[in-house]
This record gives sequence, C-alpha cells and structure tokens, in this order.
Amino acid sequence: MRVYEAIVKGLESVGVDAAFGGAGENAASLLLALKHSSKIKPVIVRNEQAASFMACGYAIYSNRLGVCFATAGPGAFNLF
Repeated sequence: MRVYEAIVKGLESVGVDAAFGGAGENAASLLLALKHSSKIKPVIVRNEQAASFMACGYAIYSNRLGVCFATAGPGAFNLF
C-alpha cells in the first residue's frame, strides 16, 4: 500500500465522503486514489482557495469532516 492509498483509507475510516481540491503534479496520486474510492467523492476546483472555503462550508452545513487538498508549494500556500 502506498502513502496516498493509506491516506484515502484513513479518510474513509473516519467517514469522509467528499474531498475538495485541485489537480496538480504532486496531488495526482492522491486524486487518482480518491477517484477509485467508493466512499469519497473528489470535487475538483479551479482555485485552491475555493477548495478550502468549500470544505469549510461543507463541514459547517453537513456536520461532517471537511477535507481539502492541493499540490505542493504555491498550491498548498494558496489554501490559506
């Protein structure tokens, strides 16, 4: 099992059913693992800031864990 597969399994085990983020070279493996997950729906956004706001809004209105992801470097910094 690879790290990104373990991350998805861990998210599934705590009941995550959606993950918000953008595609990027460093996030490609995680995105592929999310695509193959039967429990988590990946929601692709065009901007990392949108991913963080969507995950926050999702958590507030659904009372579930909100998850966002981004590629390394500027993508991760742009989550703020």
